[in-house]
Parts: sequence; C-alpha cells; structure tokens
Amino acid sequence: MMSDFETALEHKDHMQSGEAHELRQEGFRRQDKRIAERAELTKDEQAETSNLLTALLVTGDTKYAARLQELNERVDLHSSATIEALLENQERLDAIEQRMDHMLSEAYVLPDGRRVFKSEDGVRVEDEFGAVVSASEVDPDSIEDYRPSLETWEAAYEQKQALNDERAELIEYQNKLDQAQTLIDQGGLSADDFDDLDNLMTSDVPDAVRARLPSSDPAFRAAQTPTSNLDDGFDFSDLDLPSQTSRMTFK
Repeated sequence: MMSDFETALEHKDHMQSGEAHELRQEGFRRQDKRIAERAELTKDEQAETSNLLTALLVTGDTKYAARLQELNERVDLHSSATIEALLENQERLDAIEQRMDHMLSEAYVLPDGRRVFKSEDGVRVEDEFGAVVSASEVDPDSIEDYRPSLETWEAAYEQKQALNDERAELIEYQNKLDQAQTLIDQGGLSADDFDDLDNLMTSDVPDAVRARLPSSDPAFRAAQTPTSNLDDGFDFSDLDLPSQTSRMTFK
C-alpha cells in the first residue's frame, strides 16, 4: 500500500517545477491529515489495549501484560519519530531540488537543449544526465568558469539520491510499524512475535528515526552496544500465552 508521500509524489519527476511543488504540498497536507486521524484513533486503540491488559492482569499474565504495554508504547514512539523524519526528509528534498533547478538555469546549454557542466580542471564535460559530452560537440574552453561545475552538480545529484533512498527506507519502516500495531491490537502474541517486534524496533530502525528516539529506547542503546540483550530480562518460555496468534513477518 502506498504511503501519502508516495501517492502525492509518484509522478513529480514528469512535471514542471511549479506543479511538482504544489504536488509536494499536497503530500504534506495528506501527511498532516494522517497524523490527525491517527490521534483520533489513538483514544480507541488505547482503550482496547487497556481492556486487553486488564484481562491479562486478571488472569495472572502480568509479565505478558507488561511486555505488551511496552511494545505498544514503543510502536507509538517509533511511528511519531518516523513521521517527523519523513517530513524533514521532504523538506530537504525540496531544498536540494530547488538548488538543482537553479544550477540547471545557470548551466551551459547546447544547441539541442541539453544542459552541460564542465569539470573544475576544465577537461571533462557531461550533461545533466551524466552522459559524457565530447569535444566535438562542445569545446570545454567555451563554457564559462562562472557556471556551475560538474563536481557541484554531481554532489547535489548524489545528495538527492541519498535523500530518496532514505525516504524509501522510512516508508518501508512505517509500513512495518503499521503491521506491528495490527498484530499488537489483535492480541495473542507468541514468544516469536515478541522477538520479531523487539528486533524490528531495535535492529531494523532507520538512522533518521533512531536519531529522534530518547536515549532510554533500546534502539538508541543498540547503536552504541550491538550486543545488548533484546529481551530486557523477560523470559516468555514459561508463560501461558493467549491461544490466538497471528504471525507477521517483518523482513
């Protein structure tokens, strides 16, 4: 399922910059709507979780109830951090795209319309898509030194690619958190489910999310101590777990 940003930005590369900017703003509006809807649902989800925890405490499954509560709180924390990271990522993408648009407007233009950039040593010329332009097509000396250099263009392009990769990673993690929340809401987690969720929110956390987590979160500690114990002292082997189990894979 596509996220709000994926839906709003799917065709942005095929549009003029003004239209793409408006589409990105629509992405922000959809994300804000998602945050508001999530806040409304939180009350009902908290009530359902509270009822489940109460039932578990009544039946004596105190360790299970405590672990379930901890996981539920961590999913909420990681979801909020992921949304914040996505919003910042989009702002940085907007900034680098504006910078690249400016460089394109200042680039040397060939007769066929291609924008080209000369290397700082004045030897190599490439177009905006990375194709080498031969000296028979354009003499490097004819490209003025005040124009953006090839190295500057390549650095901006690499930064944009890195931000796109980060966005894809954040969206994938957000989808996994949604699956985790569904599993928690359904109840009936097995010991393997607890392990999977622990690993998801400890070892599979994007750096942009990890940076927004408090130092008390296991994912933050795992970045400094890779051998940390993911079970936090809980032993589920002797628990009488609920019979209903819905397994999900977070790979």
